[in-house]
Amino acid sequence: MTVKFSKARIANSNRYKSKQDIVNAILKDDELYTIAEVDSALEAFYGREKTKNEDGNPFIKKEYEDITKKELEAYLQDKSINYSEAKDKKSLYALYLQTFEKQEG
Repeated sequence: MTVKFSKARIANSNRYKSKQDIVNAILKDDELYTIAEVDSALEAFYGREKTKNEDGNPFIKKEYEDITKKELEAYLQDKSINYSEAKDKKSLYALYLQTFEKQEG
């Protein structure tokens, strides 16, 4: 039996407490996740795996560590996405990932 948890339960767990902001940015409110799914989502966020959507993705060949904050801001501005609430690179990257989720959905 596979155990799944809500986003809120995951974000508040001891295991993900230090990554709470990222968990809240990348997981959906109305879905349940296994630990393996959360770990996979975090790995993708940190750039250890490539983004699946290659269509129009300027960063598909780059690791997260190689993408600059300025590049993310330029991309989001080009797409007319408000990023004023994003205070750091991780928040900008989360917004960037959300643009591809909307395209796929």
